[in-house]
Amino acid sequence: MGVLTDVFIASTSEVTEQIIEHGPQEHLPMVEGKGFDANAIARLAEVLELAPPPQGSPYLEPFGETADGTCVLRLSDAIVSAIARATDEELVDIRDAWHGPEEPDGLGMKSDAQIWFEDFVVLLKAAATQEKDAFVWMCP
Repeated sequence: MGVLTDVFIASTSEVTEQIIEHGPQEHLPMVEGKGFDANAIARLAEVLELAPPPQGSPYLEPFGETADGTCVLRLSDAIVSAIARATDEELVDIRDAWHGPEEPDGLGMKSDAQIWFEDFVVLLKAAATQEKDAFVWMCP
């Protein structure tokens, strides 16, 4: 069984028990985070050439959890800032290094991975502009 994940932005006061238990859908700006887990975040940090912190899970900080294991983790400010300040050209390089080179379908349409990455970038840029945090909601 897979893990459901959503990436969303909010102020810490907006991350209520309801959000922790049921997710941000219909309540906060978000993108579904297909395959978005601690390993994916670590790989993104590596692509962004971020120095790892001295200890602990460096890029996801526990924020809230339920008894069944559903949790909200805060995404590192370093990742949000690096994505928010990247140029369009740098973002293409980041996407390609993180997800692999873009391969449009036979009709020239963007792949799901490219669309997701573009939505992810818009979300993190909004977090930076609105001075909000980025979070990951995970439901086992």
